[in-house]
Order: sequence, then structure tokens, then C-alpha cells
Amino acid sequence: MDQEHRLYARNLRAGTSEYRELTGTEGTSVDFEAALGEPVPSRVVAGRASLDLDLRWKVMELRRGDVSRSYSPAPEALIDVAGAPALYGLTARRLLADGILPGQARAVEILRIGDDGEARTLAGRVIWLGGREWRLLARAEATSFAVRPDGAVANVQGAAELIERG
Repeated sequence: MDQEHRLYARNLRAGTSEYRELTGTEGTSVDFEAALGEPVPSRVVAGRASLDLDLRWKVMELRRGDVSRSYSPAPEALIDVAGAPALYGLTARRLLADGILPGQARAVEILRIGDDGEARTLAGRVIWLGGREWRLLARAEATSFAVRPDGAVANVQGAAELIERG
């Protein structure tokens, strides 16, 4: 599955993000890259992650400029990296496969990786509102996101929107 998103910050265009997912006999491999800054990118974030056959995280590598870091997320975590909106879709797909129903919520561990590359773990809840609509609650924050039936992230509230292709 390939996805491309427009990124936003403070209601202004802030860059683009690309995402490629390949599934094989061992699991799923994900590559993503974001060029942040408009009209000329001021920084690039790129990553590669591997997941098992149940879409549970194994390892994730993240590069910001010349700095690379490796992360070992909790297997069922929701990963929140600025510039990688498509990663939300993996959590929604996993929850759907686990039998979540519209209106239900599930506790999730959130691995939030900041612009400095530092990882913070937060406790949160994901609610499937129904249809394509989801909500992520963490501390005093609420983020809405939409996932299409094919698993593509259509948008993340105020942060990203899917670029529809032909």
C-alpha cells in the first residue's frame, strides 16, 4: 500500500509525507519519509519499521538528517511521529482485526517521538466513532483521524490529509 499526505501546521501547508507498506510471509515492512517545511523543506524525517503478521511492532529505525535512532515500541503501541500520519492506520487496522466495534474504546500505549528524536510513552485511548472516524485521547489532548476501508489514513485532524491518486 502506498500513501502520500499533505502535512499541515497551524492550518498552513507544512510539507509532504510518503509511505510504502509491503507484506510478506514474515510480516509487514513499512518505509516512510516526510519533507517538512514549505515552500522549501527545512528538514527530512525518514523511517523504516517492521511488524509481525498481526501488525504488532518489532523495531523501528528513524532518521532525522544525519542522526539515526532505533526504537523498540511496545508490540501494540500507537506510534506518533510528526510527518508520518499513515502510521495511525496500522493501529486502526489492528483494532479492527481484534474485533473493536463502533463506539468502543481501547486503551493504547502511545510512543510519541518528538522533533528532537526523544521518545515519550503515554497512556491513551482510541475510540472508533464509526465508519472512517477515530479519536485518540491522551492526557488533555484529543486527536481525530479517519481511516478508509482499504487502511489508508484519509486525514489526521489539522495535521495531514491523504493525496488522492487517479
